Amino acid sequence: MVGGRFISWNGASRLGIARLNPDGSLDPSYNPGTNFFDAINGLYPFVTGLAVQMDGKVLVSDQNNGIFRLTTLGTVDTSFVSACCWGPLLALRSDGKFLVSDGYSIFRFTSAGAQEADLSFNVPGGFDVVSALAVQPDNQIVLAFWSYSSQSSIIGRFHPDGSTDPTLRIAVSGKVSGLAVQPDGAILVAGGLFNSGGFSRNSIARFDTDGSLDFTFDPGTGAPASTRPDLPNVSAVTVQSDGKIILAGEFFSFNGVRRTGLVRLNGDAGFIQFDPPTLGTGGQLRLGLNSQPGKTYILQVSADLRHWSPIQTKIATGYGLDFTETNTAVFDNLFYRIAAP
Repeated sequence: MVGGRFISWNGASRLGIARLNPDGSLDPSYNPGTNFFDAINGLYPFVTGLAVQMDGKVLVSDQNNGIFRLTTLGTVDTSFVSACCWGPLLALRSDGKFLVSDGYSIFRFTSAGAQEADLSFNVPGGFDVVSALAVQPDNQIVLAFWSYSSQSSIIGRFHPDGSTDPTLRIAVSGKVSGLAVQPDGAILVAGGLFNSGGFSRNSIARFDTDGSLDFTFDPGTGAPASTRPDLPNVSAVTVQSDGKIILAGEFFSFNGVRRTGLVRLNGDAGFIQFDPPTLGTGGQLRLGLNSQPGKTYILQVSADLRHWSPIQTKIATGYGLDFTETNTAVFDNLFYRIAAP
C-alpha cells in the first residue's frame, strides 16, 4: 500500500492511494481514492499515513478527511468512526489499536476508531516537534524529535501508557522522517544524511535495541539529495512480513540503481537472493545476486540437493555480483546456491 498526494501511479489514474503487487506492479482492481477525492473539482488527496490491520483493512490518515478505514476491497468501512483528532503520524499496535500524533501529542484509539487515551509527553529541551512515530512488537512507542535550530534529531522510547523509557536515547544529525521497528526490536531510522557517533549513513540507518548503530547494515550511497527542499529524500519506511524493507520518498535512484520514489531493500545484510536467471551470449547462464562489498561469495552446484561442489569464487566490489555458468550442456539439470562464509 502506498499513499501520498499523487493523482496517478505509473501512468494510471490513482488518487492518493494505490495498492501494488509483490513485484511492484499496480493492482488494477484497487482504486479507493475515488471515494474521497476529485482532482477535477479541486479535491486533491493529502494522505499522510497508512496502516494495514491484521484483517487486511487499511487505516488512512488524510489531512482533509481525517482518519478513515477501507475494507479489503477498497470501499469505505462504515463500521469505523473516528471524528477526534487528525495527525500526520499514524502507527498500528499489535493488538489492533492505533496511535495518531500531530507532532505535539499522541492519541490512542481502539481498533473501531474510538479515542481511548491522550498520551501526554514532554518534548525534550531544545527540540520542537515529533517528526516520526513507530510502535514496537511489545507496544512500546518510539518517537523521533526534530530541532529546527540545530538541524538534529533525538530518538526516544516510551512505555504504552506514555511514560518515558530511559533506556533508549539516540542522537543523530539530520532530520528523521520515518521510523520502523523490526521483529527483533532493531530500529530503522529513515531520512536524509545521518551522522551518529561519528559514523554516517545515507537515507537509512539501523540501531540495535540498546541504541547502538548496527554496523552490519549499510545502504551505501542511498538516495541522492532531494530536488525538493521541502521534502526529505526518504520520507517513510516500513518492514514487510518477510523482513524486507520498503522506503518511499523524493528520489530517482538508490545506491546507484534506478528507482523512482519507492525501493525495496533486503532487511538483513547476510540475506542473499538470486535475481531471475538470464541467458547470456552463447546460451550461458547468468546468475546475479545482491552482495556486500569486500565479501567472498562461492557459487556451488548440485545434481541432487545433497552433495554440493564449489565451481566459482568471487569477491564482491559492489552491491551486486554476477556469476556465469559456462557449461551450457548441463545447467538445466543442476541446482545452484551461494555460500558466503
